[in-house]
Amino acid sequence: MKKTKHIIIAAIAVSVITLGAVVACNKEHNTLTETNVPSTKNNPDEKALLHHVRTIWQKSDKIIKMNPSAVDLYCNTEDVSAFLALAGISNSLVESTAKLMEDRITSVTIPDTYDTAVCHSCNQHALSNYVDQCRQLRNVLDSIHMYEPNFNDTLIITVQFFPSECEYLCWRAYRYYQDDYEKYLLCTLNCYIKEVMKNGRYTLHEMMYQYKPNDD
Repeated sequence: MKKTKHIIIAAIAVSVITLGAVVACNKEHNTLTETNVPSTKNNPDEKALLHHVRTIWQKSDKIIKMNPSAVDLYCNTEDVSAFLALAGISNSLVESTAKLMEDRITSVTIPDTYDTAVCHSCNQHALSNYVDQCRQLRNVLDSIHMYEPNFNDTLIITVQFFPSECEYLCWRAYRYYQDDYEKYLLCTLNCYIKEVMKNGRYTLHEMMYQYKPNDD
């Protein structure tokens, strides 16, 4: 039994180390520090946004597991509309979520340190990046379930209190200059999921340490 536990933990450790996070905007500085936190002008409905994001993630996670071949086909062609339809993510959910995402940007004063140029790389492989990150997150969650079978996956899905530079660049690319709700949604979800992956890895590492078998 002790040998089996060691093998399981070693396998999980290898999978965690090899996981890589892909960000749609390809920006390294997409989190806020104490010196550049934006000031809040009003209070967007963060609870509603979180609920929407969790709903979209659950639908995405489900269809990626159920119909991977169709998902891969749409990823190859970057057909965002087809993927959303396949996952059962309605236009109304897309638009309402995108508007809540936009509220996060328009309700704060963006720090001067933020890049004000349009993120030209945000539209490159947004769907395939999102699906890839969803799969990586599922691997982490499946590993967590090896320690805690009843773990609530949605607890990992969170939204940062203040918008990141990555979110701002998505807004500049798809809302400030054009009206593409679908690409704006995917672009911003890619910003969110990078932080979600950090939550997942941290939780998994904590469980690995907590359930680490004794050497004696």
